[in-house]
Amino acid sequence: MEWRDIRRDGIRRARFDRRSRALEIEFSSGRAMRFAAMDEEVARRFLASSSPMSFFRNEIEEEYEGTEFEPGKEEKEGKASREDAEKLWNSLFK
Repeated sequence: MEWRDIRRDGIRRARFDRRSRALEIEFSSGRAMRFAAMDEEVARRFLASSSPMSFFRNEIEEEYEGTEFEPGKEEKEGKASREDAEKLWNSLFK
């Protein structure tokens, strides 16, 4: 899932994962929120909105439960896990 730069209305970037139905939003302040069980049409309209903060406040903030997260942390942890698995695999089959 790729980040889409928004850079307006206090929102830096956002992305939507169709498989998990999660919308992730990173605000200009650095705070990041993940909204699970997001309706795909709502996510699409948010990502295309000319006023994303207004859309967020009116359509997402009160309707969906969000949790804070650190952008990039999962990718770093995932990469370390793959590297560890590769090392283990290589050590078993050398």
